Amino acid sequence: MRVVVLLSLLVFTQISHAKVVPSLCLSKERIIFSCRATNKKIISICASADLDNNMGYLQYRFGRAGKKPELIYPSPLKHPKNNFFSSIIAPNIGTGAYLKFLRNGFSYTIFAIAVKKWSGEGVIVKELGAIVAYVQCEHGTQSKMSANLFQRLQISQDPKSQDFKHP
Repeated sequence: MRVVVLLSLLVFTQISHAKVVPSLCLSKERIIFSCRATNKKIISICASADLDNNMGYLQYRFGRAGKKPELIYPSPLKHPKNNFFSSIIAPNIGTGAYLKFLRNGFSYTIFAIAVKKWSGEGVIVKELGAIVAYVQCEHGTQSKMSANLFQRLQISQDPKSQDFKHP
């Protein structure tokens, strides 16, 4: 009986301490990327349940939990193939992927990357090639970005992927 009680307490403790990654995605959507940023805002990329190579949507959302997002892209909802660029980090350099979009003269790169002496997740905002904001994720990022996903959705390779540099 003691063993059962101890095991039950151990399982309950592990479950209650499991970190839930916050998201701005709706319950009917799939989470492609989500994290709580160090500024306590949430970075999410949400997908429709029916997203495939020619239907559904992918949308970036940034803001506070429980409030209307501060930034949504694209709006209205659209398929990602003409609205995002993608890139995968070469295996000899590290691991990871990113999605990028352009809006009002700014580029937004949402990434989850680990290279030789650095790893991180978050969003980098650039204007005219210069970093104007870097919002870093806290530990516990959820990312499903991958070469398979990008190819299946026909998201173009970022023509400036060689310019990607972590902050």
